[in-house]
Amino acid sequence: MTKAAPASLSPFSVFRNRNFSLLWTGQLVSTMGSALTSLAASIYIFRLTGSALSVGLMLMATAAPSLLVGLFAGVFVDRYDRKKIMITADIIRAILILLVPVLVPLNIIWLYVIVMLTSAIGQFFDPAHESILPEVASDEELAAAN
Repeated sequence: MTKAAPASLSPFSVFRNRNFSLLWTGQLVSTMGSALTSLAASIYIFRLTGSALSVGLMLMATAAPSLLVGLFAGVFVDRYDRKKIMITADIIRAILILLVPVLVPLNIIWLYVIVMLTSAIGQFFDPAHESILPEVASDEELAAAN
């Protein structure tokens, strides 16, 4: 006799898993912070310079690391401890964001550098986060967790 398939789980039942809920909440806060940082940096650049070109350069500083660093980040994440990579990446990104009020008044170029570095470090965080889900969620919860 074949084993009966488990009853279909609610898409929200995965939130009963404490580890998944903590990971999801942390990722939500991190994603919102990254998006707001990028938006605020672009608005600040436009208000400061009045130049659409400068805003475009800021958007490029946000996107370019995904092309350059993203190719190597996945390989790095596969070889090392994902949890440590995620924690280290978030700590470094937090430090970089805390440097904004210190360095940007010295020269606006620092904002471009910080945004680019933050985006580059995010290229390590994202594959680590995506690949750690099977360790956090059970096989039954995995579809809902994704």
